Amino acid sequence: KLQGAVLTINSGADVTVGDRMIIAGNQNSQATVIVSGAGSELNVARANGGNTLFVGGGGNGDAALYIYGGDGTLRIENGGKADAKTTRVGAGQLAKGTLVVTGAGSLLNTDNLYLETGLGSTSSSTVTVSDGGSITSNYVETGGDFSDTPGARITVTGNGSKWVNTGDFVLGGDMTIENGGAVTTSTAKVGNSSIAENTLYLTDAGSSFTATDKLTISDGNLSVANGAQL
Repeated sequence: KLQGAVLTINSGADVTVGDRMIIAGNQNSQATVIVSGAGSELNVARANGGNTLFVGGGGNGDAALYIYGGDGTLRIENGGKADAKTTRVGAGQLAKGTLVVTGAGSLLNTDNLYLETGLGSTSSSTVTVSDGGSITSNYVETGGDFSDTPGARITVTGNGSKWVNTGDFVLGGDMTIENGGAVTTSTAKVGNSSIAENTLYLTDAGSSFTATDKLTISDGNLSVANGAQL
């Protein structure tokens, strides 16, 4: 069930935001954006100073700094697409972000992706790529493991589901690759938290994680099971 404000971009609509796109920026706010169907797009313009897509947190857009954040969801489905220079999922104390990219042809293209569960939040910020969806990026950093906060979670699941990252992938939460999902990156580091051990878990035939340059495990765990490939 959707809660809070809901924006749906469908039927081939193309929405361009000139500076920052903020989904549930303030404390106690809830909002969902759905980009659905082939030809439907959400684009955060790269020419101006903001260039950032916030999913849960980011303030009200007026101030340069933000402290608290809300509960925001971005769902890209059924061939929809979104593009932003920087994507922040969970930004600020109490913030929780949910990013879902699902269905063949669905795509989030972003240079930098940051995933974090805000201090004091009772639920994890998550990124899910499923059923043939894709994310392309250059730099990824996840974190948010605080003593009173569940860590961030990534799931890549289903045949054709993939995350292609051309630079560094720094995993400070947990990531599960299952049911034929695939992640490719140049370099990867498992372990980016001073509080909790982070885990990269691969399972099921056809599932894979590929680091074309270097894989470093620091205060983290790696598990490969049931025919998955590393």
